[in-house]
Amino acid sequence: MKIHDLIEIIKKFMPKKEELIEHLKYVETMRKNYKLPIEIHEEAIFKYKHGLIYIPQKAIDSLINKDFLDCGAYMGDSALIFEKEYKASRIFSFEPVPDNYQYLLKLISLNNLKNVIPIQKGLGEFPGKEKYCALVFCSRVEDDGSEEMEIIKIDDFVSKKNLDVGLIKMDVEGYELEALKGAEYTIKKFKPILLISIYHNPEEMFESKDFLQKIVPGYNFRIKHLADVRSLREVHLIAWC
Repeated sequence: MKIHDLIEIIKKFMPKKEELIEHLKYVETMRKNYKLPIEIHEEAIFKYKHGLIYIPQKAIDSLINKDFLDCGAYMGDSALIFEKEYKASRIFSFEPVPDNYQYLLKLISLNNLKNVIPIQKGLGEFPGKEKYCALVFCSRVEDDGSEEMEIIKIDDFVSKKNLDVGLIKMDVEGYELEALKGAEYTIKKFKPILLISIYHNPEEMFESKDFLQKIVPGYNFRIKHLADVRSLREVHLIAWC
């Protein structure tokens, strides 16, 4: 493909060349500041901090020395931001997919992270086993999946470890609502900041906010699109008290 043809394709998806230039500059900055096992610098994470930039400073200050739950850790890029830019006590990073889990371990080593605790388990409403389809970037729970993962409840984990939860970030490829239901007691008790991906399916898009509003009526909510170059992904529900 000729460079001219590539530029024309880019123009169709990005009408403003300024957006492309800004994006490329942002990626280059991230490469200098953070070491990743895969060269994928997600805007939602590195630029928008999963939506934390939209939360009042008072709520952000309340995160100091709290425990963070990184649900759907992938290669650990979220955990990297949480440790480097926010003052979490501990970051528990849940990633059940073996290949991704290895990336997570590598990222922890590359960046000499001290507060990230990797956990090779999935999260849901009930503990047990679930089948899933293993894909490169978006493995997801499927009844006819060829792989199997262990599922635990956030409520059980938090109780067992006696955590003081300040933040829950969740990007579990369409299983968000189930994982939230497994965290109901934790959310009621700690009222943590919630950073929830809701773009994988209609249920999580339209039901997550209602579920959270019922169990903690005092939550403030924002729904934000955390991407500059991808129009159909990275829609996040952000909640804080």
